[in-house]
Amino acid sequence: MHVGRVGGYILINGGWDGYFSGLYSDLPIYWLVIFFCGVALLLRTSIDMNRRHKMDTKQIILGAGMLFSIFFLPNCIPIIHVSLRYFLADILTAIFLIVLNLQYWRYIWKV
Repeated sequence: MHVGRVGGYILINGGWDGYFSGLYSDLPIYWLVIFFCGVALLLRTSIDMNRRHKMDTKQIILGAGMLFSIFFLPNCIPIIHVSLRYFLADILTAIFLIVLNLQYWRYIWKV
């Protein structure tokens, strides 16, 4: 479950970046498949996490911040280069992922 949670967010981030940035492929359907595989993993692990752990406000805020950095932050950064905007947003996404992992997920699913 722990690996599925982290992998789900990585697939969501990669699929979203690949599809909406337009930098990586002429076949955007490929990126949507990756994105929806991540959504499926995230839903499955969310069901298990909800059964094992009650989320607190800080965890919800960190999760919302990570989702914002995946979906909206690249378009909010005032830099001309698309690749640099997505790179900076991905760095922030990784920070959120690391913090959530260290503070919550590794205790929910013992590794």
